[in-house]
Amino acid sequence: MTVCFAYNLAMPESEGTLDVIDRIVRAASDAAAHRDSAREHTTAALAVNERLITRSGEAIACSRERLAGAPLSTARQMEFRHLKIAEVHVGLARILIRRQRNLIDRLSARGISTNLAEMVLNTMQITLAAMEGHRTYMRQCAGIGDTFE
Repeated sequence: MTVCFAYNLAMPESEGTLDVIDRIVRAASDAAAHRDSAREHTTAALAVNERLITRSGEAIACSRERLAGAPLSTARQMEFRHLKIAEVHVGLARILIRRQRNLIDRLSARGISTNLAEMVLNTMQITLAAMEGHRTYMRQCAGIGDTFE
């Protein structure tokens, strides 16, 4: 049995050259389909994240209107509570991304396809970026700098 390392295909010795080429072409076609699917998924995820960021801005504006009559300290306390929640969410997202990377490494080490796991990781990273953007926006609205303690 001959192994084609470029495409990770095991080819029996009896298989003809045209059969080998056909298998390679099918493998390349499958890879292209996964790439196109990942691209579509990423584009859709970016659109969703843009909508979420817009909604976040609207929610903050709505909260400011509701808190306009409240004492400043209550409004500030609420802003800091929301920032703490955002920090927790960002931290959890980073942990999940590390776990996903570890999963991809384990799958790859076993020779298992990682296409879907990588698409999920990509979506997780895009979502984390949106969460961090929202957190930065919240900090700006609260009038505090880049670090939160």
